[in-house]
Amino acid sequence: MITVSIPIGSHIITPAQQEQRRRYREEQERAAFKKQYGPRFGFILSDTRFEDIQPSILARLVYLSTYLDYSGNLMLSQRKKMKRENLSSVLRVSVSSANRLWEATKGRYLFEDESEYVKMNTSFFLRGKLPYQGQQFQKLFLEEVRSLYEQSSPSKHKLLGYLFSLLPFISVEHNILCFNPLEKDINELEPLSIDDFCGLIGYDPENRARLIKAYSKIVFLSGGVPERFVFFVTDGADFSNAKMIVNPRLLFRGSDPVSVLNLCKLYE
Repeated sequence: MITVSIPIGSHIITPAQQEQRRRYREEQERAAFKKQYGPRFGFILSDTRFEDIQPSILARLVYLSTYLDYSGNLMLSQRKKMKRENLSSVLRVSVSSANRLWEATKGRYLFEDESEYVKMNTSFFLRGKLPYQGQQFQKLFLEEVRSLYEQSSPSKHKLLGYLFSLLPFISVEHNILCFNPLEKDINELEPLSIDDFCGLIGYDPENRARLIKAYSKIVFLSGGVPERFVFFVTDGADFSNAKMIVNPRLLFRGSDPVSVLNLCKLYE
C-alpha cells in the first residue's frame, strides 16, 4: 500500500473530472471553429481531378473562386463585377499568364456574360446552397484560400494545384489523402504514400524529399496565425511511406474538424 501526503488546501481532480474537462475544452474548440469559419466558405466539386488544365492554372482558378458571389459572378467588390481585363491584377500574374488561364478555362470553367463580366461555372465552383445530392463538394474557407495563394509565389502555384487536383482522394472525415475517402473509421483508411502521390501527379519519387521540403514551407494565415498547408506523417526516417494530411482550416467537409486539428498538432 502506497501512502501519499497531500498538502492542506490542495484540489484533487479525479480521472473522471479530467475527462470531463477534456471534453469541455474540445466542445469549446468546436464552437470556436464553427463561429470563426462558419459563413466564410465556398464550394468546389471534389468528384473531378481537373485534368484538362495545368496544376498552376487550377490553383489560380481556385483562388478566383474566392471572389464568387451567390449567382456565379466574380466580384472585385461588393458591388463591382470583374472583367477579363482585371484577371491579371486580381491573380497577381502577368497579362500573358492571365491570358493563358483564360484560353485554358473559357467555355468550361469561366465565361463572359452579355455585359462582358466574368462568371464561373457553378457546376464546379459555387457559393451558397448546394444544388442537389449525388455529387461531392469540398468546402473551401475563403480567407484562408486567399492567404495560401497570396503567400505563395507564382512558381509555387503548381504545388497548390497538385493538391487541388487530388480532392477526390481527401478523406471526408480526416483530411488524409487516401484511396477510400468515404471511409469514416480512421483505422480502416488506405492512405496514399508520398510515392503514390508522386505517381498521381507525375513527379519523380526519387525526389520525394525535395517535394516534402517544398510543401513543408507552404503556409497561410488563419486569424493572423501562420498555418501549414500540409502535414506529413512519417515512419521514422522512411519518407517513401509518408502520409499527407491537409489542414482543415483551409478545406474540410467532415463533421469534426477539431479532431483533425489535434491530429495535425502531433506533426507540427
